[in-house]
Amino acid sequence: MLPKSEVRKAGHRVVPFANMVREGVDVATETVRDATGTDLSDFKPSNLRVIDRLFGPPFSDRVKQDTKTYSTSVVAFGSYLGEVMIRNLGGQWHFPNFFQLIVASISWSHFTASRYSYVVLGKKKARVFRAARLAIDKTSKAFSLYEFYELYARADGSSQIR
Repeated sequence: MLPKSEVRKAGHRVVPFANMVREGVDVATETVRDATGTDLSDFKPSNLRVIDRLFGPPFSDRVKQDTKTYSTSVVAFGSYLGEVMIRNLGGQWHFPNFFQLIVASISWSHFTASRYSYVVLGKKKARVFRAARLAIDKTSKAFSLYEFYELYARADGSSQIR
């Protein structure tokens, strides 16, 4: 067993989650590029509208047929949304602490860890993985990633809607 100080070092907890976010962004950008021909590598808020258009019933139905594809899609598009928010509004990722990792590892739900992973913008928590799940489940007509972003942008004074 590792000494307490070793377990709590940020590097032990941040590296796997930072890798997860990086890989998720790669999956999201590749999925959108393959489906629409759009390059999302500039992380512009307007790219979220492209993703919203992709999240129609055909996409939603297809990804929900397989649990692994669904989970991967939630992580991928939640990671991309989080990076758009961080790069355009400031903020940082918050990843689970050691205790939260234990809770997540014994939970029956594979989405428990996402409850503890979010973007911090000032004093607000942007639950980007929950937003991605809602956008996929409800499709973009009922829940828009772009509108989710804009809620935080308006509060920050960075809204693109004038």
